[in-house]
Amino acid sequence: MLWLAVLDRDDDAITRALALLPDDPEVRGIALGMARIGLNAEPRLRCDAARSSLFDYLEVLDLSHRTATARH
Repeated sequence: MLWLAVLDRDDDAITRALALLPDDPEVRGIALGMARIGLNAEPRLRCDAARSSLFDYLEVLDLSHRTATARH
């Protein structure tokens, strides 16, 4: 949700998405950093297959981060 809000440049949606994350500056910073990576990939995400692939990749990164930091 955060990534799509950043991609759409929707400040209200970004605020709502950040509110869903733990109140931890490190977690929110990492999430925003990952979302900004999505902005760099934006032109390549116009097709559904590329967008789906990136969602899968972001899910793996999210799971890896939660596992590494013991957060669930």
